[in-house]
Amino acid sequence: MPFCIIRNSASLILCFTLLSACGTASVGAQPQVEPEHELAKMQCLSKGGNPVPCPTAIGLACSIPTKDAGKSCRDSDECEAECIAPAGCKIGNLTNGGTCAKQTMLICQGIQTVEDGKCQPMVIS
Repeated sequence: MPFCIIRNSASLILCFTLLSACGTASVGAQPQVEPEHELAKMQCLSKGGNPVPCPTAIGLACSIPTKDAGKSCRDSDECEAECIAPAGCKIGNLTNGGTCAKQTMLICQGIQTVEDGKCQPMVIS
């Protein structure tokens, strides 16, 4: 499974360019929706989730609202999903903490996190 570590806006653009190059669609062809993609989408919606594009085997992930959204945190282990870094947090720097995410599956959305009180790079896998 491909992954990218995002350290700045240039690497974010490069990551999305490389990931999009992995597709095999031909010009003018209608995209085919696989049955497992539609099933996963329907299952996600039935759980109150939001299907989001993600470079997985079926092309999406189910992002479900969390119960601890907005709670202060210093590590993702303290949250139902991830501990979101404050804006402008420099990779590796200590921070006073972040906030628990509003939804799950942020890894597919390129969100910077806090682990052990330190800002981490964005990871898209």
